[in-house]
Amino acid sequence: MLVLPAKRIAGLLGDREFIGRKWFKFLNKVKVAPCIRLKANTKVGGMLVWALFKGIPTGEVRWWYRPLMVYGVPLRVCAVRDEHGHLLYMATLEHGRNALERSSKRWTIESLFKHWKGSAFDLEATHLTHPERLGTLLTLMTLTSVWAWQVGQAEHERAPMQVLAHGRLALSIVRHGLNTVKAALVNVLWNPSETVFIRDFLACASKLSPT
Repeated sequence: MLVLPAKRIAGLLGDREFIGRKWFKFLNKVKVAPCIRLKANTKVGGMLVWALFKGIPTGEVRWWYRPLMVYGVPLRVCAVRDEHGHLLYMATLEHGRNALERSSKRWTIESLFKHWKGSAFDLEATHLTHPERLGTLLTLMTLTSVWAWQVGQAEHERAPMQVLAHGRLALSIVRHGLNTVKAALVNVLWNPSETVFIRDFLACASKLSPT
């Protein structure tokens, strides 16, 4: 088994479950820089982290002017309020804005896993265990995810989806695209001579083309 040396790890991104004194001290000992989200009730420098950053307006990034002790390790602490009003707190060795930019990239991975594990793809329902077959399945899911996202974006631009009270779309872009692709496939299979169904299917298919 190959183990990646700590010196080759630029940083470790993690959500609020990846916390704790032993864990943070271990990362500090092996010199792996954390960039980990904190719970609102986490104590930093003897205070609750939410108390340090209360009153932040939407879209603003703030970071504490000096390192604070987070689970026994001196780290920079920063926070931002997103467009939906939610506060996000991070502990890192970096500048606050850099940490939040890294975290936003990790969130796209979380969103992908949500679609794969949830009702859109239901990956956890598979009974495949052979590595090669799993590889094939993941390849198909990756292509389908990209296809669904492309179709969803196009459909949302053509006919914008409803925005709910909490500021989010009624359906995710990927889910919207997947629904559109499924409907186009079913319609053209059951009615292969209908011009409108052929047109809809070809419109979806064009979003998968590399050209």
